[in-house]
Amino acid sequence: MSDALSLRNALRCARPSCACSRGSAVHCPNHPDDNPSFGVDERGGRVLFRCRAGCRQADVLAALRARGLWRSANKTASARQSPLEEARAAVIHDALAQPWAREGVLLLYELVDWLRHSRRKVAALREYVAGLGRRAENLEAAHEILSCAARLETLTLAIEQELDEVVAGGPRW
Repeated sequence: MSDALSLRNALRCARPSCACSRGSAVHCPNHPDDNPSFGVDERGGRVLFRCRAGCRQADVLAALRARGLWRSANKTASARQSPLEEARAAVIHDALAQPWAREGVLLLYELVDWLRHSRRKVAALREYVAGLGRRAENLEAAHEILSCAARLETLTLAIEQELDEVVAGGPRW
């Protein structure tokens, strides 16, 4: 981020009635912020920020860096990025500024990825057991593997059901 306006735009939420869509106060990147408490301004070519909810500057700075919204001003010429790396960073920055990139949504994506991975594991375990055949020495191992697959599938289905209920109730972020 090079200027205060870009930083404010990246930290605004998607709610049109939110106070962050007006003025210089936006949502703090360091804590769940329902009421915009993060002031961003620019003076003398420097971006100034402050969380009015009480977050420490170091914590806010770390949160901005984690989102790719803040880079140190003292980068040396040798540490500059290539055009490809700059373009990649710009795409990531733009993606993080999108409404779907909020913390709760990203957590939801990670959970759905885990569920998809679990389903694939269960299918792979069943396929493996099918390839073992029905020899007596393989039956005990096959039973143990299928038991593990069943436990994983039960857990996956329970999480999916909970997730469906949460989503049906509407987003909580």
